[in-house]
Amino acid sequence: MFYNAIKAIAFFLLKVFFSVDVKGRNNIPRKGGLLVISNHCSQMDPVIVGAVFPRKLYYMGKEELFKIPFLRSLIMALGAFPVKRGEGDVRALSKVIELVKKGEAVLVFPEGSRSEDGEVKDFMHGASYVSLKASVPVLPVAIKGSFEAMPKGKCFPKPTKIKVSFGKTLEFKVNGKKAKEEIKNFTSTLRERVIELLRGIE
Repeated sequence: MFYNAIKAIAFFLLKVFFSVDVKGRNNIPRKGGLLVISNHCSQMDPVIVGAVFPRKLYYMGKEELFKIPFLRSLIMALGAFPVKRGEGDVRALSKVIELVKKGEAVLVFPEGSRSEDGEVKDFMHGASYVSLKASVPVLPVAIKGSFEAMPKGKCFPKPTKIKVSFGKTLEFKVNGKKAKEEIKNFTSTLRERVIELLRGIE
């Protein structure tokens, strides 16, 4: 109830101030475990994807946010759980695997942190690892406009057109190679798909 209310408010504000436009909604599975990945340029990105997504989304939040009592309660109610930035957080990855195995949808930013120039950075392998271990599809998403609206270092957004594009889901299929090599290849594929979606946004 609380999640849906906040989601509705966020969508309204995005529509009014950022004329948010969404394409590819038909590519979103309406049920079952799902890993959602996106490029990451702004603090707005989790709100943007969550507001236009038809299902409840869980997502990682930097652990520092969970040390603030009121904020901790708020973001946890909205589906957030803590992650240590700058290192492989096994506990956070285990939480993602637990959620998707239960049939939930989890949003992950494979770049690890926000891009400082708006370009897609290299992806880390966490998303590929989760997809392999949990046997769930990965849904690539591209966000365009959030960097212009609120880049890293800015505290307040400025009204800018924001567009979101959902691609087709990808399945991690092992082809007989070593797991480490397979994960690396799938990570490259995920990054390429997000870049393709960005280029396809008019």
